[in-house]
Amino acid sequence: MTEFRSCATLVALAVALAGCGPDTKTGSNGTGITPPAIEPTVVAGTLTGADPLATANLTYDAAVVSVRQDANAGAGTANLRLGMFLEATGSTTGVAPTRLSEASIQSAVRGPVTAVDIPGGRFTVASLLFDVDNNTLFDGIAGIGRLSVGDTVEVFALPVIEARAMLATRVTKVAASPDGRFTIAARIEQSSAIGFVLAGLSVAAPVSVSASPVALAGSRARVTGKLNAAASAISPDHIDLLPEYPPATGTRTEFEGIVIGVDNAGGFRLRTPARDFTVTAIPAGTPLIGAGTRVRLIGRASSADRIEPQFVGVIAPGEAIVYRVTGSVSEFASLASMRVRGEPVDLTTAVITGGSPADIANGKRLSLSGTAGPGFLRVTEAAILP
Repeated sequence: MTEFRSCATLVALAVALAGCGPDTKTGSNGTGITPPAIEPTVVAGTLTGADPLATANLTYDAAVVSVRQDANAGAGTANLRLGMFLEATGSTTGVAPTRLSEASIQSAVRGPVTAVDIPGGRFTVASLLFDVDNNTLFDGIAGIGRLSVGDTVEVFALPVIEARAMLATRVTKVAASPDGRFTIAARIEQSSAIGFVLAGLSVAAPVSVSASPVALAGSRARVTGKLNAAASAISPDHIDLLPEYPPATGTRTEFEGIVIGVDNAGGFRLRTPARDFTVTAIPAGTPLIGAGTRVRLIGRASSADRIEPQFVGVIAPGEAIVYRVTGSVSEFASLASMRVRGEPVDLTTAVITGGSPADIANGKRLSLSGTAGPGFLRVTEAAILP
């Protein structure tokens, strides 16, 4: 397997990016050295690390971040899990981890599965089609082969080229809502004074949200209510217009998404859950990029939807993403069955350091790295912490 990039590359890139920032020198810091400039940053990427939070090999300082998870504006970071999609604002010197200030974590859907295509590696919930791959994390169910119509799932995903199709990054089996409520978050396709269309589903705006900002086409909303599949409509109980973080000109960007088109000038269009971006000329040495490629990039915004890239990394088909998590053991049954910081993990083939397998028990702190397995994180390295 391959990492997103080496630490040496990260350091060199960070230093280069720091040098590209606006001149905000404040004088000597007492050592005769001018402190590095602090620059605003916008983040959008799948969580590959927890404690610390990370996307790819980029780690984040989340000590003061204000997190909105789904409709909860004061969620904190304790319930954030690998494979969830992080959108955030913050600041960085380009060397130290980006310090997050405001973040949003939104699942794509929470509701019953309506169709499963096991050979094709895909399933449907309401109007959304989800593909899975070898990097999709499953929690509470041993992969798509054990997924059944009627199972209630919460799905985090990246939108792809096709409308209403997504690449699932995390699928969690959850308890069915006793009142049959269904939740979906997506870009608004059409809007009017009396409602809007979300992922092909008609939503009538209730009086209770009439004072909220107008739901404009292209913006995103999270809707909870009763689904009428036959009518392709939702009777909403709750509507939230989701926060967006369009980068201002000059803002550093740390993005992940799906390439939806390549242009003749050497750039491409990048799709993220929030919006599509035009990425200008691909840096020399970047692997071949085509429509459908999953990429991560670091760059700088020249407008709210245009990015000048300094680095573009490709997640090739079949390439295994390395996930990392640090936390306490719970629900310990065996090396093959436990949770660490809430993540289901299997340590049966892990190289264990800092102690022996017999030391692992509920409450013990572990630092793990591994890849997605059928319903768990398949751990390759495990360190027992003091």
